[in-house]
Amino acid sequence: MERLPALDVGTDVVVGRKRGVIKYVGPLKGTKGTWYGVLLTHGEASGDGCFRGQRYFQAPPRKGMFTRRRCISAYTPEAVAAIKIQATWRGVKSRADVYRQAVRDGDEAKLAELNNAPHFKNMAAVTRAAVAIQRVFRGMKGRSEAKGIRLWKVWNVLDQKDESEQVHQHQSYEQLKEVFLKGRNEHGALERKKMPAIHGEKPTEMDEDDCPILPKGDITLDFVTAMMDHFKHNRILRKEDVMLIAKRAIPLLKALPNVVPTPIHTKITVVGDLHGQLDDLFTLFKLNGLPSLRNAYLFNGDFVDRGQYSLECVLTLLCFKLLYPEAVFLNRGNHEARDINTRDGFERECCMKYDLDVFDVFSELFKYLPLAHIIDDKIFVVHGGLFWDDLTLDDLFKENRFHEIPPNDSYLEQCLWSDPRLKEGRDHNPRGASLVFGPDVVDRFLAQNKLSMIIRSHECQQEGFCEMFDGKLITVFSASNYCGVVGNKGAFIIFEKNDLTPKIVQFEAKPKERMARYRMRHAMIETDVISKLLRRIAENRLALADLYHKYDADRDGAITRAQWADGLREVLGLNIPFLEFQSYLGLPKLGVKGTDKGDVDYMEFLNRYKIDLTWIKKESTASNSSAKIDVEAVLERMASMLFRKRYELEALFRYFDANGDGVISVAELTDGIKSLGHLLDEPLNDAEIAAVSKYLDVNGDGMVDFDEFFGGFRLSDPQLKKIQEKADEIQKSRKLNVNVNNGGNNHSSKSSSN
Repeated sequence: MERLPALDVGTDVVVGRKRGVIKYVGPLKGTKGTWYGVLLTHGEASGDGCFRGQRYFQAPPRKGMFTRRRCISAYTPEAVAAIKIQATWRGVKSRADVYRQAVRDGDEAKLAELNNAPHFKNMAAVTRAAVAIQRVFRGMKGRSEAKGIRLWKVWNVLDQKDESEQVHQHQSYEQLKEVFLKGRNEHGALERKKMPAIHGEKPTEMDEDDCPILPKGDITLDFVTAMMDHFKHNRILRKEDVMLIAKRAIPLLKALPNVVPTPIHTKITVVGDLHGQLDDLFTLFKLNGLPSLRNAYLFNGDFVDRGQYSLECVLTLLCFKLLYPEAVFLNRGNHEARDINTRDGFERECCMKYDLDVFDVFSELFKYLPLAHIIDDKIFVVHGGLFWDDLTLDDLFKENRFHEIPPNDSYLEQCLWSDPRLKEGRDHNPRGASLVFGPDVVDRFLAQNKLSMIIRSHECQQEGFCEMFDGKLITVFSASNYCGVVGNKGAFIIFEKNDLTPKIVQFEAKPKERMARYRMRHAMIETDVISKLLRRIAENRLALADLYHKYDADRDGAITRAQWADGLREVLGLNIPFLEFQSYLGLPKLGVKGTDKGDVDYMEFLNRYKIDLTWIKKESTASNSSAKIDVEAVLERMASMLFRKRYELEALFRYFDANGDGVISVAELTDGIKSLGHLLDEPLNDAEIAAVSKYLDVNGDGMVDFDEFFGGFRLSDPQLKKIQEKADEIQKSRKLNVNVNNGGNNHSSKSSSN
């Protein structure tokens, strides 16, 4: 079950219809798990802060209670107002319903009785009040939904910006690696360490006694179902079986054409992005049945990254592909690429569960995945979309798809990354790769290739799907509650034999948690959005200072809030309404002259985005007096570089951390930082590097935990740091244990005509 974010002592909360403050968090005598002690400020309970004779917090009689996390939610004025309005509305509506029924029945005696009853006097006024309350409630609900839509749009802009940067980061990473290796080879060649996988704490476990063993001959359904059951219990396969499954699938995929003709024998189901969310895969199998010769599946790319169970997802799909090669079909997505996997989690997952050998074999396998499938000669299924040129299918058949990283502007990159838009024509994609295309491009492609429809994925959709261009193009997305914060539905599309009308089925992997997730969704998305904005402002703090200085014509250190927002849009390259987030980003409500929402001191704002370096172990000043190195200043410079290029540097270190334990030598870490300085033309000299190294090697063993090293760089401002920590807590809550019994049957279907 998905874990709810923890709440701290002192947090205002709502318990049912009662308001209170958390006074205790922890275990209770003779019980298991975490309990929350709440002092009620509105309403009554049955306790006073004591449990089984032991006092946990002070409370007046009938004002204290203990409850579980699932029963409470953080207080907001909107939530309390909604509770009051709903309670009032239910009481008024019930009386109004009784009165109206008596009017409809013409029951004069009942009406006379009601008119004399205390709660039924002036029923006409009461009915008007009920209508007014309902109108207010609907208005609040509408504003809440509008806020959710705005947050979703901002989150989507930031997600596309992240992907745009990923496209360019691989080139920077390769340059960094080249500089690093060149410097290291001056002292002798350096190769990736080949060590056995670590045996410490892992996200999943392997029990050799009950681990399914891959058959030596053809794969069997018994093995596949046993493997899936193994995954449901949060266990992993043996490394040798994982490697063998991938190696068996490689020649099968390599032999396929770029575009695979796919006839419908009985029915075929098209599944969109899964992104390592194994509970979604098991849920759709529960709803739609396991793959078989009479129940074909086409998985439309993006099996991995961002979710915690990417390996389990792709292994399940590959095993079914080996079992039913004529009934299970796999398309490549933009996340089936080495550079994206390095950034978005699949490489790290392989290292945590096994080692880099596993990642390498899957990187090779991904390049052999087909680009598209054509269902019954009429439906073109591709992960992203169309091309800069008006291609024929023959052109696509000739493309060389065997690249671990799609070449820039190739047909391979275009079909994996492109997106549709409502405006006609083509233009560059905001993601930073490929293009966006309009309805005229779709019409020409369908007519030229004698097709009737395009099915694609690649974009998260709130309802799990989106129909465009009079049903000629459908986007399907199958990862529900994407990234653990979005709250979207998943969907899949069914086509029956002799009937190419798409039947769209929506689902949620965890319907029992749907209402709790709805209450939390806005807060979780908002926290995720703000955390990303904090990081970007910190990365660009100096550039913002330069621009704001230009805005400051009077040289008094103040700019308008509109200029503040314009500067963020220009420097960060994000077209979002920053003024809606000003209080969350550290802008005070009162301006420099004490006026409400007046001009702001931009340096005071930017100083809140300095990096906190107090987490690094400090030695005595005397130990560094001879070197005369200002370690604090060096760390500040290093932190600035890391905030801008941390993903490239982390990928470089992970390249040499072949056993996946998150530890490299101090020499490798310092050489990596030195290489980054040369690449950015901000070099650190040897004396500075040597001085800093003493602080990085905390226990003096010559090794550095670089995961902890990178995780330590946070903002120094307490309020902003707390937001970062809250975002990290939400990220940790996404690491779910898969339990298909919690998976869902909460789904709906929709048929669409061609």
